[in-house]
Amino acid sequence: MPVTNAIAVEHIFNQKFYPRLKEHWANFLLVCNYCNSRKPKARLDAPYRKRYYWPHLHNTISIFRSMDGIVEPNPALEEAAKPIAQKTIDLYGLDKIESSDGGSDERYIRRLIALKRALDRRREFNLEKCNLEAVVDSAVDTGFFSIWYDLFQDIDEVRKALVNREEFKLAATHCFDAEGRVITVARTP
Repeated sequence: MPVTNAIAVEHIFNQKFYPRLKEHWANFLLVCNYCNSRKPKARLDAPYRKRYYWPHLHNTISIFRSMDGIVEPNPALEEAAKPIAQKTIDLYGLDKIESSDGGSDERYIRRLIALKRALDRRREFNLEKCNLEAVVDSAVDTGFFSIWYDLFQDIDEVRKALVNREEFKLAATHCFDAEGRVITVARTP
């Protein structure tokens, strides 16, 4: 999602349990404050690279789906990978629709907004009421690349334009082939 609030430095390994990793570069991820505040302050199951999926190590576009606003393991995943995906979802509360204070989870609301806009643009594109640039500009504005990618993956020109759009180049480009199709990236040990 577009990060409109301050970016947080996520310590993969909690500083309390792993003080020697507090300032270790490999222990940092940049995340939104919502995800950072959802992660419990507990120990990760070891080995962490095999027990969770990480955006800096894995091709997460093929691991998660959010076609109803709630993040879930991709149904196309191998059965052995689904519990790992769910464990990652649970770690950051990615499937939550409410915040801890009973309000709506901001990430869920923004996913729903992006999904509605993507569905509207898909309908308009199919009816030739909007062009390729309007679709990709809307995707950049709302964020949630994976929602847009999933909805338009069967339209070659849109899929390629999404993958090649400069604002989305922060995503791992090695996760896509020249046609903008997802490449399965091997998990690191």
